[in-house]
Amino acid sequence: MQRAVAELSAAIQRRRPRDWARLCHRVQRISWLPEGDSSTLGEWFLDPEHLVQLHTETEQNPRLGPRQGSEKFLARGWIGLTHRAAELPADHLLAVVAHECGHVVTRVRDVEVRARLSPVEGWATEMCADMYAFRWGFEREVWAHQASRALAHHAALPGQIIWDDNAAYRVDRRFFLRRCPRKDGVSKSV
Repeated sequence: MQRAVAELSAAIQRRRPRDWARLCHRVQRISWLPEGDSSTLGEWFLDPEHLVQLHTETEQNPRLGPRQGSEKFLARGWIGLTHRAAELPADHLLAVVAHECGHVVTRVRDVEVRARLSPVEGWATEMCADMYAFRWGFEREVWAHQASRALAHHAALPGQIIWDDNAAYRVDRRFFLRRCPRKDGVSKSV
């Protein structure tokens, strides 16, 4: 895990210094999840106390009104990885860590503009995390890990089609969903 974090850190510092600063400000630690948690390989957890603090500050200060509802995009937290992640090939582990760091730096506006076009609430957030991983130079690693990911949770990557019921959507290169009516009801394999 340390090698993946070091490689990711160096790439973000070099390519997107502002993302690096945001990551350093928000991430308190990266550590292992408790044994037996096999529902995911990695997850971004918000610090509930910091979230309450930000919410309270927003309510008490009228000048912070525009930030209301976006506290979860500002709060500190930690990234948890399962021990199964350590068994992954190096490029897959890097994809998992980059994706989770992508959640950390995602801003409310990133999600809002994608959610307007997304029929499934969580897809916009997941696409934002992948968008950042791609921006930092980990496109190859995310593609390599794609077959191992839960499509219903993570959505799809650029050029792929995903379905909600019978409605087809293609992910564009900027991680926006675009309707593909001609593919509606067609095979649901990506």
